[in-house]
Amino acid sequence: PNGQYHYHHYSPCVQMPVCGVPSTIWGVALDGIPIYGPIGEDGIQLTKSDLDECGGKYDSTGRYKYHMTVDPHYSIRCFRGEIRSDVGKDPSTFFCTCPFDDSLFLDGQHSQSGSSNCEFSTANTSAPAVCNDVYDLEYDIGYTWEYQDKETVLAPCCPQGDDCGDSCKTEDGIKESCVQETRTIPYLTRVVKGEGNGVSTRSLGVVVVVLPLLQMLLLA
Repeated sequence: PNGQYHYHHYSPCVQMPVCGVPSTIWGVALDGIPIYGPIGEDGIQLTKSDLDECGGKYDSTGRYKYHMTVDPHYSIRCFRGEIRSDVGKDPSTFFCTCPFDDSLFLDGQHSQSGSSNCEFSTANTSAPAVCNDVYDLEYDIGYTWEYQDKETVLAPCCPQGDDCGDSCKTEDGIKESCVQETRTIPYLTRVVKGEGNGVSTRSLGVVVVVLPLLQMLLLA
């Protein structure tokens, strides 16, 4: 948005994952909760089936973390924490609809259309923002999403002790020195209505990432 470079899903260019080593922090979400890469604290790469509905989980110390993954929804789907009024964002950049009103993004018009904005307190900047959903939107988009078992290539990682450079990614693909695990996982897949139970058409890739509420405050 606004010409700013941003990621829509896990990218091997952000950091060099080390196989079996927990991912480091990538950034911080607008609710203050940290965002980590795909490798969990036990050294095993996570997928969305390992996380909750918001794309995060509690670690062994009881600390909640979001995780990027290689499968949909890729990033954060909802906020587990609160957005404070002093978050530093213009309230007009927030909207919240349920179901998501993608007409706001048709024809490149990134504008609001009567949806409720978040209200920020000016008297108490530590107070949480108040956002109201819009529930009166109904339309048939012709397809639904189902979890289907799919053989998936996970994020590449560098074997411990090896020097794989700054990234596993090259212009031609993945470096030979890097390792990629293939695993069969429940994969969120777009399915034409009436053709479910294994008949898939296109994998879901962008549904959650266009929401302005999912903008991240990436660490420098």
